[in-house]
Amino acid sequence: MKKDLINISLIVVWMVIIFWFSNQPGNISSQESGTILNIVNGFGITKLINPDILHLIIRKLGHVFIYLVLGLLVYNFYKDKGITSFNKIFLSVLICYIYATTDEIHQLLVPGRSGMYFDIVLDTLSSLVGIFTFNHLKKK
Repeated sequence: MKKDLINISLIVVWMVIIFWFSNQPGNISSQESGTILNIVNGFGITKLINPDILHLIIRKLGHVFIYLVLGLLVYNFYKDKGITSFNKIFLSVLICYIYATTDEIHQLLVPGRSGMYFDIVLDTLSSLVGIFTFNHLKKK
């Protein structure tokens, strides 16, 4: 019971972090990823890749990271529940998909932000990678 409470708390805290990032107006969100772009640019990457494309890659990698972690956390909650692996994976992906969808809908209400179907797909696939990574590491 205590373990469940800790796992659910971690999931909720991570969802709040995602919400906080999604709630930032577009100009602030771009500024933050622009800061990362400037750091990466210090390595001369923009000589190889167009800065606009690199900025987009950085933003999408943010999605990958936060939803990969969400997938790990949600799957971790289900790991000892006595249900089949398929159902653990299915429920974990479903929760991440629903959260990604509500996150993109929420962004429609934030100035300078937009909700994108592509981001829902990217977020869901990223959570699936997190789930499979956790599942694979758990077996070792």
